[in-house]
Amino acid sequence: MGSNSRSFLDLEQQCYSIITLPSANIRESSRILAMISSTSGRRGSSNVCSLTQNEGSGEVISSISAKKADPSDDQRWDTIFAVCFGIALFLDPLFFYMFVIDNNSKCIDSDKAWKITMCAIRSCIDFIYILHVIRKSCNGYYRNATSSRLICLNPSFILDVLSALPVPQVVIFIIAPQVNAPISSFLRNPLVVGLIPHYINRIINAGKFYLKLPNGSRIFRPASFTGLAFGVFVCVVTINGFGALWYFYTIMRVDACWRISCAKNNCNPDTLKCGAVRVGDYSFLNSSCHFLEPNEMKEPTDFDFGIVLEALQSKVAENRNILQKYIYCNWWSLRNLSSLGESLRTSSYILDNVFAIFISFYGLCLFIFLIQVRAS
Repeated sequence: MGSNSRSFLDLEQQCYSIITLPSANIRESSRILAMISSTSGRRGSSNVCSLTQNEGSGEVISSISAKKADPSDDQRWDTIFAVCFGIALFLDPLFFYMFVIDNNSKCIDSDKAWKITMCAIRSCIDFIYILHVIRKSCNGYYRNATSSRLICLNPSFILDVLSALPVPQVVIFIIAPQVNAPISSFLRNPLVVGLIPHYINRIINAGKFYLKLPNGSRIFRPASFTGLAFGVFVCVVTINGFGALWYFYTIMRVDACWRISCAKNNCNPDTLKCGAVRVGDYSFLNSSCHFLEPNEMKEPTDFDFGIVLEALQSKVAENRNILQKYIYCNWWSLRNLSSLGESLRTSSYILDNVFAIFISFYGLCLFIFLIQVRAS
């Protein structure tokens, strides 16, 4: 309440500083008041200055009316949206578990039930994101004192709108059916290009939202027990994200191996989608892409699966039980993040090594972050 009173008094002083002005300065006074109103809007208040002209003296009279916003409403919405941010960051990586390998038919399929469930939940989260953007617009958060009409050019507004876009739903239900290619080739393009940058944008917006919360509104304060809970939540989101990314990378490596074998035998790679009509002999796929340990690879044509070999040998990528493969992938992620990727055995493939380096680096950053949370 003290901060609200001070901001109100500051606004009142600014308004009364231009109580008496010559009539020629009405336009300048209006411009100053527009700047004051813009500033007060970004602070979350609804204080209003008004100008009237005295007909007899030609003086400009400034009056002020105040309608203070209830701080409890802002804190309540901040709490709701912070929880929404957390759920969104947790759920988005789970889209990758919709893909499954059919090793008998040598094709890549998708779990339709999981796909529909995830899209339905994601749509509810997107609706709350839209409400958040509308609320910030109404409070004048995106307003610019010099050009209040160009809200659409505000970088914060653009990032918030991008976060609210239903990217996975559009990719899965609109773009994918129009692509005349198997899931295996499709998932390397729109889903990766669309979902991963979209998820990174949401992480950035979540961090900005938390840092801009007033101290009284933060539901995760470092100086309390909830600070430790916040650290645990960051760890859970990180483990969840790397586990899902490792699973998705496993699907991509199997698809790459099948495509190499297909190119050597002059087959159509578009038939690697489950349900596609295959013309010709595809029995060569049964003798290719064996999941071999490094010491078992005798031929130069043997495919080295690197860090995804464990997922293939355990058949987690062939499992249609979402809970089982989710827990297994999270265990793999926790084990390698906590050991800074020490047990990872990579192939010579570039993405293998980049992924391993990223896990080691992020594990180190996560360790430093937890020390900071504990120390504070």
